[in-house]
Amino acid sequence: MDKDKKLFFISILLTLFIAIIGYSIQYIFFRSYFTNISSQNSLLFRLVRMIFGYLLITYFYIRLTKKSIINYGFKINNRQDFTLSMILGILTYLVPSYYFIQNSIFVSQWYGKESHVVFLSFIYISIMAAITDFWTRGYILLQLDDFYGSKIAILGQNFIWFFIHLYEIDLLTPYIGLFNSILLTLFLGIAGDLIVLKYRNVTGLIFGHIFLNLFIILKGLNFI
Repeated sequence: MDKDKKLFFISILLTLFIAIIGYSIQYIFFRSYFTNISSQNSLLFRLVRMIFGYLLITYFYIRLTKKSIINYGFKINNRQDFTLSMILGILTYLVPSYYFIQNSIFVSQWYGKESHVVFLSFIYISIMAAITDFWTRGYILLQLDDFYGSKIAILGQNFIWFFIHLYEIDLLTPYIGLFNSILLTLFLGIAGDLIVLKYRNVTGLIFGHIFLNLFIILKGLNFI
């Protein structure tokens, strides 16, 4: 195994270790954060955990391997491909967005929130959405594709995607059931992978993910 592969797998193990520690601390000492997912304390805790667990470790990997950030989901072949990747990425998240709005999923968390609280919370959520799609697709998926090909990349990324979304699956289950929660998670994982593998750009997925959360907030504030 060459140096880049070793560093890659070490980075994944470190990230998963930090994620487990973070979830454990959150569950043991700040259990209320699991139920009140829109509270600023909950969002800030998760954001800090993601910055340390995902971004910093990935940053060191990129520095050590001396690769361009373009290789991690920001490649633009031409204007047409970039436009298609944007449209498809956003559409991928519009499917669950419609489902969430129709079933008022997570909407009640935003009832009666003050505008400045909502704005700051949306900033936190948007950053977390961007980190999630960059790390899972731009980093994990595309590195696995470079090392082992697309089939292994999709399998590996979706294993990690599923693992880091266990929290969301647990939150979704009371609304749509366990089976549908798993199905929705896998749909987003696989559909997003196919788009990124074709265009090697995660920008559309990032914006789609942000729009998903924006629609939930707007529904909770009775704007839609």
